[in-house]
Amino acid sequence: MRIVKFIARAGICSRRQAESLLIAKKITINDKIILSPSTQVTDNDIVKYNGKIITLKALEVFLYYKPKGYITTRHDPQNRKTIYDNLPSYLHNFITVGRLDINSEGLLLLINDGEYKRFLELPRNKIARTYKVRIYGKFNKKHKNTIEKGIHIENILYQAKSVSIIKTGVNSWLEVTLEEGKNREIRKIFNHLGYQVNRLIRTAYGKYHLDNLKAGEYKQLF
Repeated sequence: MRIVKFIARAGICSRRQAESLLIAKKITINDKIILSPSTQVTDNDIVKYNGKIITLKALEVFLYYKPKGYITTRHDPQNRKTIYDNLPSYLHNFITVGRLDINSEGLLLLINDGEYKRFLELPRNKIARTYKVRIYGKFNKKHKNTIEKGIHIENILYQAKSVSIIKTGVNSWLEVTLEEGKNREIRKIFNHLGYQVNRLIRTAYGKYHLDNLKAGEYKQLF
């Protein structure tokens, strides 16, 4: 296994971030500093990060309901609340799958395997993300097809796999499923069409579902 993949599988960081660790001379194999990302690791090798042995672990997955008002990062220079302020210390080394902006809420996956994170987030794998979206005002049904066919905004294509109308009125509720997690995609789509999103909840990511979790709650799947 290549060293960058090993580091990701060990839950330290992503493959790309692992390359930075190599450049910084923070990774050794059998006490020898490793600089090449293509270096192979065998079962008999001892890999260390900052002098501490790292090993491959069994996959662990936690579901977490990110509350609105929290950001998805470990440290924030603006001293805003982060999801890790709301989680026990043993989950601080877990990595998140798919970010949610400060005004969005709902399902975040917390896992200990950077390689699995990469698989879930790669656009070519078309992992579905489902959201409940509340907008001000009545939703125009003709915009359902517009969103599903795709909209170019500043030369970038934004497209939902499906849009379903749950309720329409003074506030309208929709269910929107995406297969790619572009930055603030749903907000950009609806703003472009003249709607203001006033609540955005991710309810599912691939085979994982929010179920009955309430804001701030978490549970381990395996």
